Amino acid sequence: MQKEYKTKLYNQSIALQLGLASLYLIIIFFIIYVTKLYGFKNLGLGLVFFMLISPIIFSKKFRAAMIRNAILNFNDNDLKIAIYDPKSDALINEFTYAWNELNGYRFYFDSKLNTCLTLYLKDNIKKTFIFNDDKKIDESSFKDSVFNIFCVYVKEHNEKNEMQILPRKYFFLNKNSIKRYRTSE
Repeated sequence: MQKEYKTKLYNQSIALQLGLASLYLIIIFFIIYVTKLYGFKNLGLGLVFFMLISPIIFSKKFRAAMIRNAILNFNDNDLKIAIYDPKSDALINEFTYAWNELNGYRFYFDSKLNTCLTLYLKDNIKKTFIFNDDKKIDESSFKDSVFNIFCVYVKEHNEKNEMQILPRKYFFLNKNSIKRYRTSE
C-alpha cells in the first residue's frame, strides 16, 4: 500500500533565520549610529520604529519566503519527504526514513494550522518538520492529513513488527496516557 500526500513545509534553516535576524539588528544599529552622528533624532526614531514594525507589516511575505512545497510518500517500508522549490518545482532535498529506523514520534499543532512532526531515530537523532497543513486538530484526525496518514502507517508497522514506534511523552503525558493511547489504536 502506498499513499502520496502534498502539503507545504516551512524552511527551518537556523542559519537563514540567524542571518536574517543579524542583518536586521545591524541595520537598526546602523540607523541609530548615522542619526546620532548627523543629529537627525526624529528621522532616526521614525526609521527605527518602522524597522521594528516591518515584520508585522511584511509577515505574509516573510512567511511565503520560508514555505516550500513538500510531497510525502508513505509505503509499507519507509516514509519519503521530498521538498520542492515553490517557484520552479525543482527538487531541493529528499529525506527517506525506514519505519525500522524510527524509535518514536511527536506531533504538535499550533494556532496557525501548522502540524509539527518530530521523528526520533534509533541512532539518537531527531528530525523536526513543520508542515503548513491548514487543518485543525479535529480535522486532521479524520481527513487526509500528515497526522492521520502517518498514524495509519505507524499503526500498520506496529501490528506487523516487534519493534514499536511509540509516541514520545509530552510535558503533561504520563504512562497511563500512553497505555490509553495504545489501546485506543
